[in-house]
Amino acid sequence: MLFRSQVSVGMSEGFGPATPVAQAKRVRLAQFLARARVDLSFAVIDAVVVALGYTAALVLRFMDVQGIAPNWWRGFAVVLPAIIGIHLVANLICCAYGHVWEFASVEEAMRLIIAAIAAGGALIGLVLAAEAAAGSDGRLVPIMVIVLGSGLSL
Repeated sequence: MLFRSQVSVGMSEGFGPATPVAQAKRVRLAQFLARARVDLSFAVIDAVVVALGYTAALVLRFMDVQGIAPNWWRGFAVVLPAIIGIHLVANLICCAYGHVWEFASVEEAMRLIIAAIAAGGALIGLVLAAEAAAGSDGRLVPIMVIVLGSGLSL
């Protein structure tokens, strides 16, 4: 019977010999899981910020009238998950995730600005394409809400 102190250094408990390749794989897996947890938390925060930014944009858009018509709220509720998804994908493509900002740089700020512009452009194209495909004059959300919302979600 081997005691814990007698187990050789090259053996992993229950996993057989720990080769350098196996150890490297475990280290990479641990690093990936730690990074994924941080990226997921940033994505959740981004999703909340985007939702609040676009909601504020809708409220600001109709600030001069006595209230927002219910059809705009229904259209906004339909489009909001797509808005959040497009912004998260744009941030992922522009490498906004993957590192923790200790000190923000101009390069990182440019990544966020490019991601916001790309997401806003994609959303405008999506809304216009949906309007053309439906053949109706009504939009799900005003274009100004998308322009203002992409700026507020920075």
